[in-house]
Amino acid sequence: MKILHGLLLLLFTSFALSAQTTYYVSNLGSDVLNDGLTDSTAFQSIQFAIDNATEGDSVVVLEGIYFERIEFSTSGIVLQGESSNSILSGLTFIPLPAAPMISIHDQSDITIRGLSIESNEAIGASGIGVTGSSSGVLLSGNEFSDINYYFFTGDSSNVDGASYPILIRGDSLNPIDDVTIINNVIRDSELGIGSGIEVVGNVVNYSIRNNDISDLINSGIAIVGGASNPTSGSITGNNIRQNTGDAIVLDGAGSTLIERNLILNNGGAAINLAAGDNVTVRNNLISANDGPAISLGGSGTASNCVVRNNSTFNNGIDSTQAELSISSASSTSVINNIFSNVSGRILAVASGSGLVLDYNLYNSTGSPSFSYDGSSYSSLEDYSSTEGQDTNSIFGDPAYTGIGTGSLNFHLTMASPAINAGDPNTVIGGDEVDAYGELRIFDDIIDIGASEFPDVLPVTYLSPFKANLINDIVQMDWHTAEEINSDHFQVQRSTDLENWTTIVSMPSVGESHLYEASDREPLDGTTYYRLMQVDLDGTTDLSHIEIISVNKSTETRIFPNPTASWLRIEAGIGATVSEVRIFDLTGKMIMRSFDEGSNVTVDLTQLSTGTYVVQYRTNEGVKATKIQKN
Repeated sequence: MKILHGLLLLLFTSFALSAQTTYYVSNLGSDVLNDGLTDSTAFQSIQFAIDNATEGDSVVVLEGIYFERIEFSTSGIVLQGESSNSILSGLTFIPLPAAPMISIHDQSDITIRGLSIESNEAIGASGIGVTGSSSGVLLSGNEFSDINYYFFTGDSSNVDGASYPILIRGDSLNPIDDVTIINNVIRDSELGIGSGIEVVGNVVNYSIRNNDISDLINSGIAIVGGASNPTSGSITGNNIRQNTGDAIVLDGAGSTLIERNLILNNGGAAINLAAGDNVTVRNNLISANDGPAISLGGSGTASNCVVRNNSTFNNGIDSTQAELSISSASSTSVINNIFSNVSGRILAVASGSGLVLDYNLYNSTGSPSFSYDGSSYSSLEDYSSTEGQDTNSIFGDPAYTGIGTGSLNFHLTMASPAINAGDPNTVIGGDEVDAYGELRIFDDIIDIGASEFPDVLPVTYLSPFKANLINDIVQMDWHTAEEINSDHFQVQRSTDLENWTTIVSMPSVGESHLYEASDREPLDGTTYYRLMQVDLDGTTDLSHIEIISVNKSTETRIFPNPTASWLRIEAGIGATVSEVRIFDLTGKMIMRSFDEGSNVTVDLTQLSTGTYVVQYRTNEGVKATKIQKN
């Protein structure tokens, strides 16, 4: 048995340490004469390269326009564009079937990143389509445009079909599991009744975050039920603007988090929860949409949902829609939100069972209108005393920092009645922050709205302190929204989190300002950076801590080993870590991380004690080493 175990371990170690292959594709290449292993001996066809790739391989598409449709028949492949000029085109002026430009069916661990995907025009056309029982799909940093539902006519007036830049469609038998759609740009497409990102049917564990979705004819993001409903999903940190339909629509969805999205100038509702169960909508910033800021019910009922700590301004701009519209809801709470507009139509509730509205702030510069269960009221007091809702809510100016054209800013000023006026029983998660990335509660009581006012600070921030290593220089910046009685800022660094040294000091400007600083001689190894803001009276406030690792050698460092809970991989000079896989000693992959950077930290708290093989990819190839988890 010991001999057999040793042979298995030797075979696995040899497999883990063997470098995977990177294939290159170029318009100037050849599928017949070249081996595809360098940019000068590249293949000509993306599909040919993918067909030759095996699990763990990468296909790099060099600059150029490629008129192909791609289908994955092997799992574990990375398809990557060399630059934004790596373009996959759907041949706009040649009739094509309504198939995805890139199709993933019954495959796992597929990554597509850095491609420009454009010009696919047909009823049912899509940019990337994921179907079957696929899993572990990552779509990152791609750009989609001109994915249109019509062909040749150029006429979008008769909507008789749908197209989708990204379509995730699960079937009734096996779910699509673990899909991440991150940092993509989706724009300038006429979608018929489709959406920029559509998740349909039996899909679990999906994440849609930090995407920029604009100028679409129809909706931005749609989560739609079928024989089964999508569940266990999150829609976070997206910028959704200037689309003709709803920004986010859920029509049959379960266990979904909609958080920290910026939603502006769309033609429908900002967030339309037409039907769903156990959906949480929190910390979103919403303004100038034609439909309601938040709509609950419609095709069905919003059940067991939570809508809290959102900030809105001037939605329903045609004066026929309310900021908050509830058609049908059950066992649902709407608390700690700011609903403000100029039209006067603030609240419209048709029906609700177990509906709780409270600790909200309502405001209008017009004649206020509250509609509830068929009755209309012209004041918060009349509506509240009659219907028994919003008994702790406020009517008044939220005192946003800026609501004019070009100056929209949902930070609260010191005069806001929303400060410390939220539900004192509000419970937040340990990882929850407000819409601007700041602490969700500064005092014991949460503020109303999506932005928490830092009472102890004379400074509020549009973007918090952050540090990045660029060309061996640590570049830091922070953007203030408002400065009151602030004297100066200090950038500090430390190697042990105990002893801090100020490396940059600069005076406060006194108004909203983008500050920039740099450390041109960073220390070797791991260094911690923080921002100290100093008041005129000497009071100080500290930012969160940014971690920068500099490896001044050419070797990749992995530490600590043994480790109790985390592992850090630091690439050498000029190198980047792009992927990390962790295997047990049977050869089974049990973890995978797609974080990229000169250093990557992997959370190992879920691993049991034992020995593992860590396989990591840098631009120097794939390597592996053993670690011990204590």
